[in-house]
Amino acid sequence: MAGVEPRLRSDNGAIQARLHSGRGGNYLWVVNPTRKEAEATVDVSFGSGEDVWEHRPVQVVGGKVSVTVEPRDAAVIALH
Repeated sequence: MAGVEPRLRSDNGAIQARLHSGRGGNYLWVVNPTRKEAEATVDVSFGSGEDVWEHRPVQVVGGKVSVTVEPRDAAVIALH
């Protein structure tokens, strides 16, 4: 509506993805509020990342971060 292009895009509408940037770095939060495990791929403009919350496997290919998040849990991914 406001003509603003979102910074993130996810292929899973059930998850919530937020990018937090500051002096401490860039962190992608992927939150799964559902009662089922959720896989998500989020478009971001970074080349690598690691989950600093639960140390889940994270794949970053072509600026897309792929992660699986347990029910009612989150992945916090430090982006590089």
